[in-house]
Amino acid sequence: MLLMKLGANVGAIIPMECNMYRLRNLVLLASILCFGMSPALAGGHKNGEDGGPPHEPSHGPPPPPPEMIALIEGLIAEGNLSDDAMILLQHLLMSPEEREQTGEPVTSGDEQAVKEEIAGIFGGLLDEGMPQSVEHYIHGFMGHMDSPPMDPAMEAAHAAADADAEAAHVAADAAVEAAHAAADAAVEAAHAAADAEMEAAYAAADAAVEAAHAAANAEMEAAYAAADAAVEAAHAAANAEMEAAYAAADAAVEAA
Repeated sequence: MLLMKLGANVGAIIPMECNMYRLRNLVLLASILCFGMSPALAGGHKNGEDGGPPHEPSHGPPPPPPEMIALIEGLIAEGNLSDDAMILLQHLLMSPEEREQTGEPVTSGDEQAVKEEIAGIFGGLLDEGMPQSVEHYIHGFMGHMDSPPMDPAMEAAHAAADADAEAAHVAADAAVEAAHAAADAAVEAAHAAADAEMEAAYAAADAAVEAAHAAANAEMEAAYAAADAAVEAAHAAANAEMEAAYAAADAAVEAA
């Protein structure tokens, strides 16, 4: 209905021989209405002033790029804007968080005049040959012309879905953390078991080496003892033979 009303009003203001400049301003004007500024300008429908509960804050246009911010701040500094146009442009410079806190801008002047003034400002910027980021931002208003406001039930469903997704992410992160902790504990236990087995193997190997050394030493001691006994027996036999030979020699001398 706003767009139909806008078309009727502009049709009464713009003559038939209107040029492309005014037509483009009309498109920009319609896009401004559909992109989030209309709640502040539409027939006194301000927060709570329509007799109903305060309206939920709309997200509105995204924050402008730095080049657009500088242009808007320059327009405000020049002081050639109406009070209502200045309010709307100052609202445009706010971050989404600031807009949520302050709510929709409140204007008091003629609705149609403010709409035409904002459309003329944006159209004049395009005529001056702006940077690409500024042109994209301004044309972004036109891209939202056909975007109807989100139904409250749908918005609540989106919020619930976002909350569910966030909870799912948190649960998934917790599950991953728990799995990592369990895997780390299993690795630590495996390392401890492997270390214990290695220590037992080292102890068994040391005991086997000690036993082998002891057996070898015992065999060596026995071999040394047997060798000493054999040497002693050989010495005794040699001494006995020598004694017998001396006795035989003495007897032969005595007989001679």
